[in-house]
Amino acid sequence: MITDQSGQKYAEQATHLLVCHMNNETPLDSYAVPSSLIAHLVNNTYQLLKGNATKVSSKISANYANLNELE
Repeated sequence: MITDQSGQKYAEQATHLLVCHMNNETPLDSYAVPSSLIAHLVNNTYQLLKGNATKVSSKISANYANLNELE
């Protein structure tokens, strides 16, 4: 689970807990920390999966294209 300080109350329900400490004093505080963490995790996953990461990413992109930006 990736959360800010307020989500720590759910720690027992998660296998893994990553807390993004934010002070919310500036406008981007709420996005910068978790975005950086996610980028780090994705980059490391890509490095571990090597060629398979590109295959999976391509499949995901194709599925998004088939949905015509349906959310």
